[in-house]
Amino acid sequence: MENPLYKGDDKTGGYQFYVYDREGEECFRCKTSIVKEEISSRKTFFCPNCQQ
Repeated sequence: MENPLYKGDDKTGGYQFYVYDREGEECFRCKTSIVKEEISSRKTFFCPNCQQ
């Protein structure tokens, strides 16, 4: 998702371009290590702290 879900939502949006193919590197927002998981045979990258 690119846009916040509600007014004041500062965690939703913009993640897909900041984490893709960066497994093990630091998240730009919180410095937590980016995780890669395989879901239905597809790669998924996310920050476990920002994207709870």
